Amino acid sequence: ILCNCLVLVLLAGILHWRLLPWNLWTTTVFALGLCGYGLIGLGVFDCMFMVTLSRPSLATRSLALGIIATLITGLVLGRNVGYAWTAFAVMSGGLVFLVSAHWQLHRMLEQMDYCYYASF
Repeated sequence: ILCNCLVLVLLAGILHWRLLPWNLWTTTVFALGLCGYGLIGLGVFDCMFMVTLSRPSLATRSLALGIIATLITGLVLGRNVGYAWTAFAVMSGGLVFLVSAHWQLHRMLEQMDYCYYASF
């Protein structure tokens, strides 16, 4: 997934997406946001299983970690580098959310029999 995101960002920077009348910064923010929201979508897919099996606290914990990572990265990049670079915050927050949700789901799947029992 990350390789596809990086290829998309590089293509956006090199080709400037001639079909869209945007400048380099707008295209880069669009590509990074697109990759970040793709990562968030994959994390939500993992969280669906946690909520379905009556473990919303695990999904909420993953979501909180992703929000914190987005805020910290966005504030640091926005103050020190520039506002356009905060698009990396969406990607980093989405990646933290995805990794955390995947790890929480893996832990939950190790106890699948109990989770099914407790969910009804």
